[in-house]
Amino acid sequence: MNSAAYYQMLLQQIDPIILVGISHETDLKGWVEQRHRDFKPPLSASDSINRADDFLSFIKTEVIPHIENKYAANPKDRGLIGYSLGGLFSAWVLKKEPKLFHKLGITSPSLWFGEGFLLKDEELINNIRTATNLEVFISYGSLEGDDFIAYGTKLYESLKTNKNIQVTKVIFENENHSTAWVTTYNRPFMKINIKCY
Repeated sequence: MNSAAYYQMLLQQIDPIILVGISHETDLKGWVEQRHRDFKPPLSASDSINRADDFLSFIKTEVIPHIENKYAANPKDRGLIGYSLGGLFSAWVLKKEPKLFHKLGITSPSLWFGEGFLLKDEELINNIRTATNLEVFISYGSLEGDDFIAYGTKLYESLKTNKNIQVTKVIFENENHSTAWVTTYNRPFMKINIKCY
């Protein structure tokens, strides 16, 4: 992502952005476990396994203040992009903190998690209904599972009901869940010039 963004900035195809990546320093098994822990929303008040609440709190109270105090970041032009479980997390942030980010990349989102509970959530539905000044980029590969496509389309249709949301949907032909991410991480920069945390 850094190379793609740098190259597009160098060619003046996008405005300068500050790109912040939050990574896990672990082996593959730990990486998978930590993604599941950090990106999955809790399914109930007693759910101590899925800890997206903690991860969102870390972003809001530690990452954003650090970046905005140290760099010339614009608090009125924040973005968040996530892929797969990260895409689920990006959609969930719209439910929990609808004004924290102004641009969202919800890419190949795992919205099937919890049998699609997030898309039925009244708080998310209300936040979509009342959102202003929001740009959303949704994408997935044409060869991803039916759940990815169906739930991604459902979220897109819901977002389209609010004329104050600029929403773009891109389907990457002949790409599956393990290949679509390469193209996915380049396109949001071009489509909505998303500033990513």
